[in-house]
Amino acid sequence: MARPYSVGGPAFLFTHDDVLKKLVAQHRAVGIAEAFALAILLQVAITFINKYIQWGIYSRHSAPRRINWYTDLCEQMSEWIWIDALVDIATIVFLGWGSFIVFTSLVG
Repeated sequence: MARPYSVGGPAFLFTHDDVLKKLVAQHRAVGIAEAFALAILLQVAITFINKYIQWGIYSRHSAPRRINWYTDLCEQMSEWIWIDALVDIATIVFLGWGSFIVFTSLVG
């Protein structure tokens, strides 16, 4: 749910000259860009983490079986939902903060 907004938000804001000029004049454009960039970075990072965890699980259960420290760790980490939950919460916080700055900048 957060991924399309996290990319669409800055794409909209920074491609509309009037909006961008107002944000730059208020010295808020960089802060907004950083908030959205951090949200995007978090989602990309968790995607890579999940990808390599799943690869380890696949390697462990496919022929030929590869059972080693990496596949053991992947098996354990696949059950750690808190990693995804923390990243999702942090993403929502950064998107919310960036949106709040945009809203107060354009309305205020």
